[in-house]
Amino acid sequence: MNANSQPWTWSTTQGDGHPALADFLAQDSDHETYVFRKFKKLAVRNVLYLQGELTALEDEVETLEREAAKSDDPEVHLSMRSWKALDENAQRPGRGNSLECRLRDVMGGLDGKLKTYCSLNSCSSWRAFSR
Repeated sequence: MNANSQPWTWSTTQGDGHPALADFLAQDSDHETYVFRKFKKLAVRNVLYLQGELTALEDEVETLEREAAKSDDPEVHLSMRSWKALDENAQRPGRGNSLECRLRDVMGGLDGKLKTYCSLNSCSSWRAFSR
């Protein structure tokens, strides 16, 4: 707390529990009272499980791509070169469980998991846990 700031007061206008505590802590302009758990073990476990999920998805994508490389269907080969073709072929009637449909679904599910993993796995995120 710096010398120019007002002394803290316990506000009861927010009631009891978390609302009152949050109101009290928010009055600290220097954030000296901010003492929060870092959940290091839980955070690392989360990244490890996410890494496991991504590894399984990566294996599935590679398996589907190997399957596509062996296919005699020219549409499958076109789908491996173009997202648009992949999406269009996956939506064609009668292709509900096609290679293109399975690959599109797996790739579509990767986006959120990969973004989360990359944000959690950045150096700046892990530096915060080392303090």
